[in-house]
Amino acid sequence: MKIGAKLQIGFAVGTVLICIIAVMGLNTASNLNNSVNDLALDKFKKVMWANNIYNQINSDARSIRNAIITEHPELINQELAKLPAGVKNVADNLDSLTRTVVSEEGKKNLEDLKLKRSKFLELRDHTVNLIKQNGVNGVNTEDEVEKILFTTLRDAQEEYFSAAKLFIVHQSDYFNKTAAQTDIDYNTAFTLILTLAIIAVLLSISIAFFT
Repeated sequence: MKIGAKLQIGFAVGTVLICIIAVMGLNTASNLNNSVNDLALDKFKKVMWANNIYNQINSDARSIRNAIITEHPELINQELAKLPAGVKNVADNLDSLTRTVVSEEGKKNLEDLKLKRSKFLELRDHTVNLIKQNGVNGVNTEDEVEKILFTTLRDAQEEYFSAAKLFIVHQSDYFNKTAAQTDIDYNTAFTLILTLAIIAVLLSISIAFFT
């Protein structure tokens, strides 16, 4: 075969393989971009919102505890005054999760979290009212508050905590799985593109020198 023909065949084969590599590279870049966007704009935010709820539950629990153990009316009012902002914070994060959670398991866990929250808030509001009534017109509610704190309210709070933890675990698992799959996809594409590049070089050399 003439040299010119060899070069033409080698160039043609190389061009085809380069086009394949280019298409695969663009497809890989697009998939990685989608995966990163999914992690950063969806799954990470869900984990963040869920953790915001959990942290707010902790913060509100401390406020209730402080309001109960202190004997100073001003401090009691300061602690109780923090609670409405906490309710709004949790509600805002729940709204964000409601709009974005799409999996059936995620929706189920989210509904359970909302249910546990409603139960807890009902008991907590009752406890707050008892705290506010204590000492007013000679009324003493300390024993009743203490009884609720260490029974029904504590149990409802633990259920609320558990529901929040379960939701965080679920969303974190999705995040980790997506991150792991992104890494696998990248390594697979990198290996395939490198293999095709080597094949392109070897074919071009073979055509040029052995035909």
